[in-house]
Amino acid sequence: MSKKGFFNFLKGWSSVSDEENNQTVVTTETVSEKKNISSLNSEVTEEIETFVVEKFKEMIDLSGFVGKVRPKKKDGNRLYIEVYDTEEDAGRIIGKGGHTLESFQILLRHFVIRRFDSAVRITIDAGDYRNKRVGQLKMKALKAAEDVEKNGKPVELDPMTASERRAIHVLFENNDIIETLSEGQGDDRHIVLVRRDA
Repeated sequence: MSKKGFFNFLKGWSSVSDEENNQTVVTTETVSEKKNISSLNSEVTEEIETFVVEKFKEMIDLSGFVGKVRPKKKDGNRLYIEVYDTEEDAGRIIGKGGHTLESFQILLRHFVIRRFDSAVRITIDAGDYRNKRVGQLKMKALKAAEDVEKNGKPVELDPMTASERRAIHVLFENNDIIETLSEGQGDDRHIVLVRRDA
């Protein structure tokens, strides 16, 4: 199969199986209108884990990527999935700034909501990208914090995902000099480092 862009493979691909077609199709918007997503059942069951792994395997195959999929761990409402044996496709699966991984996660979460009426959190990793990325972001944040401490002027960090922002907040939570604030909306959500005495 020839390599395709991530979204090209979605054209003409029905992500809904015959079994799913027999059920009521509920979009994310419909779920939001009917009830708050946070009120949905959010425990990661064996059935949900198996469904997510199989659906993701299908997505990897149909996208033309090389890679195997396995569950990494479950933690309450969080399911961690790993892509491995990706050969030269690791970078394509990850995407610039992890955007392809994020897109996979959004689609899989949508499928789970529709199929199980359950709003679980899904985190996908490939090539230990997430640990490496958080490590790099922490280094940048610490360097920026030095500037804030020295000059007293706030510094805006680049936009990050919710989990990345959480890691930076935790990094400074016991810091007596630097405080972290989240600002912006959507993809522009970012952290601002400020002096606590400013």
